[in-house]
Amino acid sequence: MLEILSAALICALTLRALAGSLVTQGGQIRLPQVELGSLRTWILMSLAAILVLKPLFGSAFVLALLLHELGHVMAHRQLGHTDARFRLAPLVSNIPVSQRRIPTQAQDFFVTIMGAGFSIAPMVVALVAASLFKGAMPGFYTFFFALGTAIGALNFINLLPLLPLDGGRCLRQILATFSPRTGMHVILTISAGAAALSFVQESMSLIALVCLGGLVFFRPDTEFAEKAPMSQGQAGLALVVYGFTIAAHATGGWYLIRLYFW
Repeated sequence: MLEILSAALICALTLRALAGSLVTQGGQIRLPQVELGSLRTWILMSLAAILVLKPLFGSAFVLALLLHELGHVMAHRQLGHTDARFRLAPLVSNIPVSQRRIPTQAQDFFVTIMGAGFSIAPMVVALVAASLFKGAMPGFYTFFFALGTAIGALNFINLLPLLPLDGGRCLRQILATFSPRTGMHVILTISAGAAALSFVQESMSLIALVCLGGLVFFRPDTEFAEKAPMSQGQAGLALVVYGFTIAAHATGGWYLIRLYFW
């Protein structure tokens, strides 16, 4: 019973916090437009995930990615960006979620962290459902366990402090306040350490993840320096939120994280 109440409370708080993202026109909820330019890429990525991770966990990862991207869209709309688009393949899409400029690093952090922040609620619901169905209905248990762990693993990986992942962007925004001169050097040092660790452990998954860092040279964030910096209080709160979010997803996705990265 406590697990159910906890899951319900988390969902209620998430919906309450993002109530402003339900943009309406004439009293009707207006769904965000879907960016279909990368549809073929999304289909290929989905098939690759299913082939590599098997149908159950591959499909769960695809759904986890959609939930993650929905979090970014809802964060944009919470800030009043009614033009926010839902992107199917964000890493390869050349179209931003919103054409409107984000003026401050505090707002940029909010948009960046909300992909994983929004995903906490469905992850908790899925894992609670798995615990309830365990033993009684094995099929439902397997589905919800795969979905919950996939959401946790995907968002934990995405929050690692490596550019161009969301974790690297979050850390860069925080360090821009506490250590503006050396912040980027810290992130590059972490990336170099992750690269060394990937070869020591001979982890192909970690090597592939580090190689994603090369995208930052092809898609640099030229507007970062133009955004108004966070105050130290905002940066401290952002650090706490980042730490809580990555810890929550590490806990929920530990089964898959340990399986594929260690």
